[in-house]
Amino acid sequence: MPRAPHLLEENQYYHVLIKGMQPLFQSSEDYQQYIQLFKICHKHHGREFSLIHFCLLPNQIHLLIHLIDRASFSQFIRVQNQRYFYYYQRKYTFKGHLFSGRYQTLPINGEDQLLECGRYIERQPVQRGLADAPAQYPWSSYAYYAGADCPLVIEPSPVYLQLSSQQQKRTQLYSSYLDLIRPYDRLLDQVFA
Repeated sequence: MPRAPHLLEENQYYHVLIKGMQPLFQSSEDYQQYIQLFKICHKHHGREFSLIHFCLLPNQIHLLIHLIDRASFSQFIRVQNQRYFYYYQRKYTFKGHLFSGRYQTLPINGEDQLLECGRYIERQPVQRGLADAPAQYPWSSYAYYAGADCPLVIEPSPVYLQLSSQQQKRTQLYSSYLDLIRPYDRLLDQVFA
């Protein structure tokens, strides 16, 4: 029996979670390969969504996207995961399932949730003990919001842009905001468990 399609609304923000059956990334080369494939797939299959935040973890991928065309995004995820699977399979002589089922989505309703979700995504390396601070983790969009180079093209969150008209002040406010303990962290952990 075929699976029911994801019921995604266009012109909506979504937190997307892709889980691995085992570690998705075992080396820096794996992270870099995923990012390169992401760029290629986004260019060809993903023009109808914007990436707002991301974090690549050893066994999970978090994306915060602004969806414009749902068919384009579904095709992007399918092609992206398939290409990464082929890379992984060749490199590690792997057989079996790499990804744990389909990706999960959670709609983001309102500007307060948009900022909270971005914060949650960029704090994941700290929450999981992979880094002491978001700035120490290279595989997330934090670098973009901190005013540094980011490996992927990010469309800035509209809420982030509203923090201040000055880039330096906006970066400081956002960094301070990331340091706060927030209830949304626990809520999302329960939703995506």
